[in-house]
Amino acid sequence: MVGPGRAANIPEFVALPADGIVKIREQFLDDYSYVRAGNEFDRAGEAGRAIEKYRMALSLNPDNLSAHRHLSHLLYPTRNPKEAVEHMQATARLAPRDPSAQLDLGSALRSLGDYSNAIVHLEAGVGWLTNLADRQAESVEHKHALPEALHFNLGAAYQQVGNITNAEFHYREALRLASDYAEVHYNLGTLLLGSRRMTEAEEHLATAIKLTPEFALAHNCLGVIRRQQGRQAEAVECFQKAVRYDPNNWQARFNLATAYLSEGNRDKAIPELRETLRLAPSFEPARRALAKALQ
Repeated sequence: MVGPGRAANIPEFVALPADGIVKIREQFLDDYSYVRAGNEFDRAGEAGRAIEKYRMALSLNPDNLSAHRHLSHLLYPTRNPKEAVEHMQATARLAPRDPSAQLDLGSALRSLGDYSNAIVHLEAGVGWLTNLADRQAESVEHKHALPEALHFNLGAAYQQVGNITNAEFHYREALRLASDYAEVHYNLGTLLLGSRRMTEAEEHLATAIKLTPEFALAHNCLGVIRRQQGRQAEAVECFQKAVRYDPNNWQARFNLATAYLSEGNRDKAIPELRETLRLAPSFEPARRALAKALQ
């Protein structure tokens, strides 16, 4: 018979520290249980604790695909990009036919300047695109569906290594799939500008701005075209918008300063040249232009 205030079947002689139950429970958890715990912490916005649980899962099973994938997304790009890429590499190794895994790894390598390896993984991702279901799937790191995101990143990697033909092909494939992809319009516009195909370059840059009005880089490039066309007032307006939307864009500031100088407006040009040098102290053309403007 159990007396008042007493609980049955609890041996009172067992000394148990306050955290003992937690420790006993964790001794019997498998890696998938840690992943589930990590998922709950991630959903609750507790990234640090989620990362801890995913790492514990990998300590039990280094090939836990879900833990690698979640860690790569939580760590890249701000917390620990190097470790994030390691988890992306593990994800791509464990799921080589997953286009999203190849996209995440390829785009991360591209952003880190490893263009050759980025191309290998992005090409693999394109190769494993199989059906319309891929159109509905979005990578955690990319706002566009997998096919166009893969083609965009692949085009950008090819552009970085100077393969203009392949870059243009993949940009156009991305736009065929998603005509509202502003970043592709911008990149293709810069590629065409470099190839002196000015009319088409202008069209793509204007489309990028229409889709994303505060796209500072596109405003700056469109200003370059306007200046080459002799449309000086419009060029100044483009450069002004580029600087307004991105005050740290020193190329746009320098372009704006030179546009002012071409109008004979040294009073407006000098502050822009000084700001250019504050942002890019080693940019000698700005230093020379400032010295001349101050004479």
